[in-house]
Amino acid sequence: MLKNGKWSKEFNRCMKCGGNDCPHHSNGLCYNCFNTKRNHDQKTKLYRKEFYRKYWLKIKENPETYKELQEKNKEAVKRYYEKKKINK
Repeated sequence: MLKNGKWSKEFNRCMKCGGNDCPHHSNGLCYNCFNTKRNHDQKTKLYRKEFYRKYWLKIKENPETYKELQEKNKEAVKRYYEKKKINK
């Protein structure tokens, strides 16, 4: 709920389910209805399928690169949290 008592800037409740207990997400829909719509959207499904297919093919072709990326990500996360502790 917004400070003025409305569910979102333009809507008092979800356009699909009519509820206002779940937070607003986008286009007049709550999180649950938006995710349901997104998961059933055919274009989105095809895009995700193609993206993951390409991604996993790259990993299968060169697993060492994937392991290197994992290590870099772990180091970056460590540095981030170390900086966060120092700044507190």
